[in-house]
Amino acid sequence: DVNCTNDDTMPYNLLQLAFSIVGIIVWSLLLIVHLSASAVFHRNFSLLFSCTIACFISIFIAELPGLFRVLTMNDFEDFAFKDFFFAFPDVFYTAQLFLIPTLLIERVIATKKHSTYELHGNTYFPFLIVIFLLQLFGVALYIYFWRQYYFYDMYISLAIAAVNMAGASVLRIKNRRMISNSHENHSDLSTKYQMNENVRALQIIIFYCTFEAFFTMVDSLAMIIHKVDFLFSIRDCRAKQHELFVYWRTAGFILQVALPIFLILFHENYEVAFLRLFCRCWCTAGRKMNAKVKFRADDSEVYFRDLDKQWSRVA
Repeated sequence: DVNCTNDDTMPYNLLQLAFSIVGIIVWSLLLIVHLSASAVFHRNFSLLFSCTIACFISIFIAELPGLFRVLTMNDFEDFAFKDFFFAFPDVFYTAQLFLIPTLLIERVIATKKHSTYELHGNTYFPFLIVIFLLQLFGVALYIYFWRQYYFYDMYISLAIAAVNMAGASVLRIKNRRMISNSHENHSDLSTKYQMNENVRALQIIIFYCTFEAFFTMVDSLAMIIHKVDFLFSIRDCRAKQHELFVYWRTAGFILQVALPIFLILFHENYEVAFLRLFCRCWCTAGRKMNAKVKFRADDSEVYFRDLDKQWSRVA
């Protein structure tokens, strides 16, 4: 861009880098918390999530030399490094393609097959692998569009966010219907356990959408400041593109913040789940997380973790 200096863009680039690092750390901690507290994710499915996080971390480590080169040498003409450098703040949007849709699909399957899922859950793993590979292809397209066509990635992100919102609503409705039926039919432990796991899944989605809404809001404010600086100065620096960027980021923020507000307002006690995620370590002090309940079903032993006291009303 003409008349745009490295000193002009450096503070915002540092802000993007900081958000990227925070994003990777938060996603890693979030998955560790969930996988350590949930038995419904079989070993294969847990490995799937672990590989996703390893993918993000490996890309980040591989690009560290380029990031340091940009920061220390102000070498913004190296486009191979520059593209990845500016793409890192979109780690949340890319994570949508991997984590949230797969989690929603797994939970919908478990809810529909609640009576046999613990016994035959691994039979659904090939289907989840196909979904995962399709999402991997989607991420490849995402990166291609980001590098080749400016702003196309925001269209993709917005579409995936809409899918997540719709999927979470479906899961919420199915879970409420299951709770209603369980009270009428005196459901067994397997059904009760799946209801408990649905709450845990929605707990993750609320955290994710709320955190990303905060991230998008701050990112949008940074872009607004950036845009105002361009509009009230002699420099051009693609002011029109920055204007579009602000509009789409603002739309993304509205969509991302809509889901947690929707769940909190229209389904009781999910705000408690959201708050509990932040203080889980302190709330569970002194209680064993891996205690199990055993019962017989179809001549085979099935093991479940004890339902937390917080979710006893659900079960």
